[in-house]
Amino acid sequence: MQGRPRLAVETNLTATQQVAEATAAAGIARFVFASTCSVYGAGGNAILHEDSPLAPTELYAETRVNAERALAGSDPPGLRPTVLRFGTVYGVLAAHPLRPGREPRSPRARCATTRVSILRR
Repeated sequence: MQGRPRLAVETNLTATQQVAEATAAAGIARFVFASTCSVYGAGGNAILHEDSPLAPTELYAETRVNAERALAGSDPPGLRPTVLRFGTVYGVLAAHPLRPGREPRSPRARCATTRVSILRR
């Protein structure tokens, strides 16, 4: 999606808003949004917390931040959203926590590496 910004916005922001509106119209108040830990940006080796500053470095992450903000602003009204920021489960991981010395190529990969490292402690 990085090379197709219109698709990224339509998929991650517009479609999220449309699903949220349909949810509210159906009389359902709770809405769970699956976001990404990429909203925190590269962040170095810092441990991330829910209230860590948002600093997306990729279009994908930026559209997820915008979707989170739209939901947090009660758009649509009456909806009670819950946002979950998942780490990468598969895909772009260039490094593996069991093979130290190789750095991830993406902020999403760093999230996955950090999560696994914390779980191993």
